[in-house]
Amino acid sequence: MFVLYDDFGLEHFESPSEPPNSIEWIDVANEEYRFVSDEGQRFVGKMVRPGAWLEEDRWGLVPVGEPQLQLVVGLLSEAKYLVSSSQYSDLDALRLYVESKLKQLSTQTNR
Repeated sequence: MFVLYDDFGLEHFESPSEPPNSIEWIDVANEEYRFVSDEGQRFVGKMVRPGAWLEEDRWGLVPVGEPQLQLVVGLLSEAKYLVSSSQYSDLDALRLYVESKLKQLSTQTNR
């Protein structure tokens, strides 16, 4: 999963069920960030449970539309830096991986 922040930082995280703790609901509700899975599935935020007094809001990510790897390419083209990733050393390494995945898919669909 990827999130593109409003400052064009791109962060990779494991699962739509576990978005980074630093993300606040108000920013998600205002659509300040964009979420896309590694496979190109777009996600949007959804309130699960509004926080009571002194409690944080509980929210989650839900899929929207059909997966399109071009959505990942779009995020990568807009990203200025990689926030953190356990899988990729930097933004260029991530771009190379996605490009190779696109070429592989293109070869499979042309058969």
